[in-house]
Amino acid sequence: MVDLPVALRWWIVIPALLWAAYYFVRASRQGGRFLAFAYLVMIPYGLLIESTDIRSTHGYDYAQLPFMIGSPPNWVPLSICVSWAAIIFIVMTTSDRLGLRWWQRPLVDGLLAVSTDLVGDPVFSNTKLIESLAENCASSAGPVAGGIGVWTWCVTPGESAVWLDIPNGNFVGWFMVVAAMSFAIRLCRQKWNADGRGGVAQLAMALAAAAGAAAAVFAILWVYSRAFSGPVLAPVGFAAVLLVPVVLLIAQAKRLELNHRFDLGLVLMPLVSLVSGIYIFFRYDIDRAHEPVWGLLLVVTAVASAFLLMLPYLGRLIRRQAAASSGSA
Repeated sequence: MVDLPVALRWWIVIPALLWAAYYFVRASRQGGRFLAFAYLVMIPYGLLIESTDIRSTHGYDYAQLPFMIGSPPNWVPLSICVSWAAIIFIVMTTSDRLGLRWWQRPLVDGLLAVSTDLVGDPVFSNTKLIESLAENCASSAGPVAGGIGVWTWCVTPGESAVWLDIPNGNFVGWFMVVAAMSFAIRLCRQKWNADGRGGVAQLAMALAAAAGAAAAVFAILWVYSRAFSGPVLAPVGFAAVLLVPVVLLIAQAKRLELNHRFDLGLVLMPLVSLVSGIYIFFRYDIDRAHEPVWGLLLVVTAVASAFLLMLPYLGRLIRRQAAASSGSA
């Protein structure tokens, strides 16, 4: 377990709590009572996923931050749980504005979330090489590489880690956690009229959505861990997570709605995360042994992630830039 400086701990936690509060207010105003309930339910949903994964796989552990839930080494920071809610709300709102069919949007939501984590995880976590996952990650001895260590991945010599030392299963998990919750919430709203029901029924539906999404995540990841294990098949599952929604966006390109007014408040949290990740990577010379390749990969990925987040506003921004260029000429 990494012992982080006190100032760094608060620097991580306070913005996460403030972001979560801001996006909860937005969710309440934007989607009414049901979306507000769903947002709040996403917090224990994130906790359930995280704590169950830590206990069952021993694959990672968190450093001590303010407001930890549980006991070490199986504890989870509150800031991580509320960040899940904020991230899911952000990506769902983004894909809503693209105008895709409701059942297609969870795939894009998963892609948007994973694209930001591809930048954040290698910077904010580190990776420890161990002999076996039978022991707890926190107590395992082994060489550590990577980022600042807000959480630590424990990987075995035979485990596939295809992206900057991070296990590819992490990104598959990110995709499933976000896409499953997105689908469950949308199903309640589209098919079961969640927005038109009373408060008690809405809360019950939000809780049921989270329970169903969690069950789906655990089932899918159980199958994935067995069907896509090893250094050959594991990257196939990782690639599918990225390629399927990308292909969907390309296939639906002509019907995408790209002319929304730019919403700085919505995209600010992920954009700040992307910029912070790039800054920390170069400021603290993370993984200098792999320079300049890994740094270039991280920058390109951050640009691609920002592009995806900006898609709903791209048409209007391009026209505004063209008008400004014409005026200056």
